[in-house]
Amino acid sequence: MTIEHKEARRYLRFPPDPIEVAYLDWRDDRENFTKEVVALIVDVAPKGGCSLIFRHPKDPKLTAGKRCRIQVGDLRPVSAEVVWARELDRDIYRCGFIFLE
Repeated sequence: MTIEHKEARRYLRFPPDPIEVAYLDWRDDRENFTKEVVALIVDVAPKGGCSLIFRHPKDPKLTAGKRCRIQVGDLRPVSAEVVWARELDRDIYRCGFIFLE
C-alpha cells in the first residue's frame, strides 16, 4: 500500500534526539491520551508535522486522512492526520503526519 503526498514540504525538518520516541493514540480524543503505539521518529517539523516508523496491524486499515493524537518526545499530545503511508515490511509502516493544532 502506498499513499503519496504530492505537495512540497512547507516547513524545515529536523532529526530527532537519538533517544526520543513518539506515541500514537488512534482515537482522536482530546480528553484522554493512551500510548497505544510506540514509533521511531524520522524527522519533525515543529509547526508542520512528522514522519514516523511503527508497527501497525492491517486491521484497521491505515489510510490518508485517518486522524489520531501524537506525542513527540516530551511534548504534549496533539491532533494529527495521516498524509501518506508506505508499508516497509509486513505490518511495519513509515507515515507522514500533519499536525492539526
